[in-house]
Amino acid sequence: MKSKGLSEFREFLSSYINSEEFKKILSDAKSFREELSKFKYSMFIKDRCIKVRPYEDEEDYTIEIEKIFEKFREGETKDYRKTFPEDPFAEHWK
Repeated sequence: MKSKGLSEFREFLSSYINSEEFKKILSDAKSFREELSKFKYSMFIKDRCIKVRPYEDEEDYTIEIEKIFEKFREGETKDYRKTFPEDPFAEHWK
């Protein structure tokens, strides 16, 4: 990068993501996600209302729902994400 502002911003981000504070936040977020994944719950959907409550051995309709929507599947999806070169630049300056 040739822009002073972008270079300094990159340095700031680099130092931040390598800081102990950020590493702690990242670790806490991963632990929190793992703990949340242990919860089981039930969702009741009717009209425009969704109710969530603790799981009580209700029947799991996941497989049936996936079968119903299988007919709409049209194969693999195209990845529209843009990849950028390792050293970004403003093309209009070239």
